[in-house]
Amino acid sequence: MNSVKLETERLNIVGENAEDCKTMRKKIIGKDWKIYKKSNVNDYELGEKEAQIGLVNFVYKDGKYKIYFEIDEKYRDDGIASEAVKNIITNVFENNRLIRVFGEVEKDNISASRVLIKSGFSYNDDDEIFEYKNRK
Repeated sequence: MNSVKLETERLNIVGENAEDCKTMRKKIIGKDWKIYKKSNVNDYELGEKEAQIGLVNFVYKDGKYKIYFEIDEKYRDDGIASEAVKNIITNVFENNRLIRVFGEVEKDNISASRVLIKSGFSYNDDDEIFEYKNRK
């Protein structure tokens, strides 16, 4: 399986290609992403699971691509989720022919809402979901 590697000032992010799946209309490059903090770079190079601090996944569900993300509690409220999601969403749109991706969060999860907004998503009051449109 091929992987895509992104690097930010604080993070190493590794995306794996989608596997064949009957529920997905097409493969997307970088469907599953693992997030590593650079302070754990030795573990990252060794592929140790303990070094992973978060993940981002793209899932084809209900006729739409949806983004899901999770960051380890001890790394929250430091901008890491926004940094990772923003870089990943940029890469996914540059390397795939997607038009839009949707994100859903619990109404009381203000932090997750902020992550999506900082990453370029806009809130749709009618649907109560976030949407990222390809701006090409």
